Amino acid sequence: MISAKAEDTNKDQLGLFDFSSLDKATDTDIDFKGLVTDIISGGKTSLKQNFIQQLQSTLTKELVSNKKAIIQVIALAIISAFFTNFSNAFNNQQISQTGFFVTCIALVTILIAIFSVAASTATTAIQSVLAFMKALIPIYATSIALTSGSMSSMAYYEFILLIITVVNWVFLNVVIKGSYIFVMISAADCIAKEESLSKLSALIKLIIGWIMKTCLAAVIGINAIQSLVLPVADSIQSSVLSKALGMIPGIGSGIGAISTTVIGAGTLVKNGIGVAALIVVVVICSIPIIKLVIFVITYKFISAIVQPVADKRIVECINATAEGMNILLTTVIYSAIMFLITIAIICASTNVNYYTM
Repeated sequence: MISAKAEDTNKDQLGLFDFSSLDKATDTDIDFKGLVTDIISGGKTSLKQNFIQQLQSTLTKELVSNKKAIIQVIALAIISAFFTNFSNAFNNQQISQTGFFVTCIALVTILIAIFSVAASTATTAIQSVLAFMKALIPIYATSIALTSGSMSSMAYYEFILLIITVVNWVFLNVVIKGSYIFVMISAADCIAKEESLSKLSALIKLIIGWIMKTCLAAVIGINAIQSLVLPVADSIQSSVLSKALGMIPGIGSGIGAISTTVIGAGTLVKNGIGVAALIVVVVICSIPIIKLVIFVITYKFISAIVQPVADKRIVECINATAEGMNILLTTVIYSAIMFLITIAIICASTNVNYYTM
């Protein structure tokens, strides 16, 4: 009987939220309300099987779509090796040098085009996560307000908005564009006869790494500080109100039991929304991450297999492109981790009110 009442309360609490905006923002076939319902009821979903099928399909499609570009890169690397290793066969050394640089420029053009595709994948992934988080904020802040209090709700609402603003500007406008600059400079350095920009490209890569690590550390630090103060303050206010109502003769115990049930159900729904949000963020980022991993591994592998025969500059150019793709991969992973940690900390810290009842 108590279990049935609790389940009805959970459904009533869940019915307060409109998840249609989240379904549109995810751009996937995930039913967010159905996912939350399955989580809070302990049921199983078909999400895992569908997700595995999507991953397998992505692996196959990426390998097939990259096949032409891979063949072109390897072919140009071998042709450049011909001009380099057999230059003595030409009576005019200028013919050999001209052939090498024409081949090198063609290779750089293809690599930059491939890198642009990888950058577009990373940009789309980050924008998708940001769009989902923007749609999630009002719903999740409301669930926090119903269970923890307005102080935590408003503070976390503003903090997530801040993260979205920072990630949108820093990751999209600084890190990804910085990776473009890194690849361009590395490519220009490879075309030149002698290394003259290698230190600059290394500096850019180092700065990009610092920026991402600083953003992640700042998000974790601010989250930790807020989780130590805000939920406790709201819990004290709620505890005082609950005890005051419990002192009313005749109805005090009934009000206490009802408030315990309502807050408990609200906490379960809030945690269900939080866990569902974690799953959706992982799903949104997984496919782009796999695509970028394939990019990185593929061009690292190409640089390894052509190294014995190709000119050092060609190998460095291909490897630099792979390093740029690795920056994009790291950017998407850091973006996902920021929001995963934020949701997880908020979800855990705002349970204080329920535990102190």
